[in-house]
Amino acid sequence: MPTDSRLSPRLGRYLAACAAVTAAAAHHAAADVNYWANANLVIPANIDGLYINVEARTTGSAGTVVAGWDINPYSATTLTWFNATGTGMLRYPGVTTGSAGNLPLNTPVAATGSYGSGSVVVGANPGNWQLNATNYFGFRFVASDGLTHYGWGKFVIGPAINGADRTITDLAWQTEPNTPILVGDTGGPPPDYDPCATFNPTASVGANNLGMNLTTSDSLALGACGESYKTNFFKFVAPATGEYFMTTCASGAPTKMGILDGCDAATANVLACSDTGCGAAASIRATLNQGSAYYVTIGADNEADTLPTSMSLLVYAPYDPCATGNPALAIGTNTVAANPETSPSLDMGTCGTSYRTNYYKFVAPIAGTYTISSCGTPADTKLAVLDGCAAGSAQLACNDNGCGTGATVTLTLATGATYYVAIGSDSASTPLPASMSIQVDAPPVPTCETAPAVLFGMNTFGNVSYAPNQLVTTNATGTATTTIGKAAWYKFTPGVTGLYTFSICGSVNDTKMAIGTVCPSGTFTSLAYNDDTCACSSGCGTSLYSSKLGDGQTTGLLLNTELTAGTPYYIVIGGFSTTTAPVSGNLEITGPPQPSCPADLNDDNFVNGDDLGILLSQWGECTTSCSADFNGDNFVNGDDLGVLLAAWGACP
Repeated sequence: MPTDSRLSPRLGRYLAACAAVTAAAAHHAAADVNYWANANLVIPANIDGLYINVEARTTGSAGTVVAGWDINPYSATTLTWFNATGTGMLRYPGVTTGSAGNLPLNTPVAATGSYGSGSVVVGANPGNWQLNATNYFGFRFVASDGLTHYGWGKFVIGPAINGADRTITDLAWQTEPNTPILVGDTGGPPPDYDPCATFNPTASVGANNLGMNLTTSDSLALGACGESYKTNFFKFVAPATGEYFMTTCASGAPTKMGILDGCDAATANVLACSDTGCGAAASIRATLNQGSAYYVTIGADNEADTLPTSMSLLVYAPYDPCATGNPALAIGTNTVAANPETSPSLDMGTCGTSYRTNYYKFVAPIAGTYTISSCGTPADTKLAVLDGCAAGSAQLACNDNGCGTGATVTLTLATGATYYVAIGSDSASTPLPASMSIQVDAPPVPTCETAPAVLFGMNTFGNVSYAPNQLVTTNATGTATTTIGKAAWYKFTPGVTGLYTFSICGSVNDTKMAIGTVCPSGTFTSLAYNDDTCACSSGCGTSLYSSKLGDGQTTGLLLNTELTAGTPYYIVIGGFSTTTAPVSGNLEITGPPQPSCPADLNDDNFVNGDDLGILLSQWGECTTSCSADFNGDNFVNGDDLGVLLAAWGACP
């Protein structure tokens, strides 16, 4: 066939161009998807199975002989997957437990999938593995670059899941780290980046480690912030309404950030943007609505900038002072987390404004004077104690710079009452550290010498976690002892000589109790002691009572003597174990009827100024008898004054 002389050069150039395109395409495919066709890896039906290094294409019957192995199918009874650290088998979409699923072709293997290990399920349901069929699986693994890659495999199984005809015929994996691959994809360049793809990583409150697509992602116009290059979109659903703070500071990369109300760049609105915040990285604030979906965009500041394949994004949610998840304080040194970015300012009155203020709940275990400080926090802080966490709560005390740049307050708190310690920064431009040290020093725990008085009838009692333990005797000769955990002391002075019962039945946690007449410097010598007793209907209560009453007490040291009117008796109550939680409840004292009006010192059936005058005339230590010494401690003082004032008025 004759040829046109002009055609030959053109045809030659065309064929050369085609060859170049074909070579370039082949090179690109090799650089994107590594396809191991006809691998034909037979999985032995034994406890070892086959160890596979996907990247190196090496296999063996033991992990020790396959360096850097990634996946290990095995088992003589079923098909089970064992995975190296950082790897995992993709479950069927929508399934969050179990092992590898049997996946349809074109299933995305990506960061948003659920991965696991273990035995596969054979059956008819979607995702179940099939016998006498070809099954497809997905997996992730850590390649030699130290980054996560995604891949898929083709698995042919014969008539039995544990048979000899179990063969992985093909394997493929995406050489671009953190880049999805579709099941069945054997090569070619990766698809164009889709900002709206469901398999794109999503962001949430807290620390996010997000895989970045740096190959096919495009630039994005961020309005006043200019162009963002290699931009990735991360869906974020706001869990609450309020101001959010987001930052890529931990990445150290030259980033630009945006928050959009959609993933379609052509129609979405830029709600906020930033290209500054901490050096080259970006920080951004935006008020978002609960339940609404937004898209956080992260890209390079300049087209030539290099971004990491994995991006660190920290998201702070709106701060709620009353949130149940906020840290609580206890007695001692507390190391607590702080929200340094979205917590609000607080007007502390005479102490000025506290910025980025965090709230910490504290329940006072006993009444008394407490000292609370931020002195151990290396920051310029202000501190206040409030009676609530809601706006308008009353401020009980505040301080600024009470200990250098730290703050400290001392105030009286009530037993069992709830307070909120508010701590913030002294400056609007200086955030709090992410972790703070708050010291809570409690009032001294009452000892035997300072034991509060209890009265005939019903009294409340409680001990605290930091109270000391007390050794007490448990038999009449004093040769046997036991330890009462976290001991709380009380004092009772009977008004009438007779037989008494002391009961803490129905108390919270397992209790022990003892009574005696001498305040101990070491072991407490008991007139009576008990742990559990048949007098209590609940199994962990305790009663001390006289054997003369015929109540059938079978354990412990019996209270078999009469108590003498006017004599102080010391009662110690605590836990069965020194490591148990603090105990609390009601202490009921019963016995002979008491004088109806012991504070009526002149017997006129009224407690009034006349009786107060008598009490004041006896004030101090009793050198002779003191009728106003109501608690029998040989002193007329504030304790006795309290008894008189409590009885003020007509006698019953």
